Amino acid sequence: MEETEDMLTRQEVDALLTAIGTGFQALSTDSVVNDVISGAIPEEDDTLTPEDLLAGIPVDTTYACSEGGSMNLQGRVTLGTSDGGGLVPNYDFSFAPSGCVVTVENTTFTLDSQSGMREQGMISFEGPESDNAVTITITQTSTSTGMVDWELDDRSGMCDIDLSTDITVSLTLGADPDADIPIFVDTDVEGGTSGTLCDIEVNRPAEVPENPEDLLGPATEEPAAQ
Repeated sequence: MEETEDMLTRQEVDALLTAIGTGFQALSTDSVVNDVISGAIPEEDDTLTPEDLLAGIPVDTTYACSEGGSMNLQGRVTLGTSDGGGLVPNYDFSFAPSGCVVTVENTTFTLDSQSGMREQGMISFEGPESDNAVTITITQTSTSTGMVDWELDDRSGMCDIDLSTDITVSLTLGADPDADIPIFVDTDVEGGTSGTLCDIEVNRPAEVPENPEDLLGPATEEPAAQ
């Protein structure tokens, strides 16, 4: 394929991958999660049947990107079971950015997508205990497909997405004898994301979360001083 001024370099594609992920991160904020949950809870007069659970919980919400624009999320969450009998949420979402502005280091992308980006996957949690510690293992397996429109400075284009993610995060917690909260001890991350973005091969190892204790929720926060 002949290179044109509107094609991204490999370094820019890597930044675009980070930008797409950053745009998705707003989904994990409390306000957006609350919108998703409230939209999935039936009205007071409605009855949620086992058949409804098998069919899945519908999700439809739009949230703001941190530097401008928005991201619309539509899809469905269904519940499966793990080999150990625990519940495993499976999801099938379409993401449609609209003027979503994301800066990665010194590179600022504006993301749009008329056809949308689709992500299908599952997340499982396991927490075997020992006498002195708990290791919580979080596994995410997903595929991402679709197209994204991008703008970068005075260039613009459209890229195909065909990515697979398989990441396992293990968090080890110890006991604090002086407080009724766990102590974050260590983290281990395996796997990563591979496939193609903008027809360029991607193979990115998973990274340790900047604040891995946040994966455990507010239960790990320090108690207020008395």
